[in-house]
Amino acid sequence: SLSHPPGGPICLNPGSLSSPRDYSPPSYALLSSDSIVIKSLLGGSLLAQMELTAGSPQ
Repeated sequence: SLSHPPGGPICLNPGSLSSPRDYSPPSYALLSSDSIVIKSLLGGSLLAQMELTAGSPQ
């Protein structure tokens, strides 16, 4: 699913934060004009995070 608050980043898959569809940790991605942030949660705590920014090496 997709959520886009006015003036804010686009949030992909926000529904998985409260109701994951499988047994993997819930995750979501925030997209803005210059970056993508992917976060994985476990028990309400941040398990892992990855950020890709415009111009960053692959």
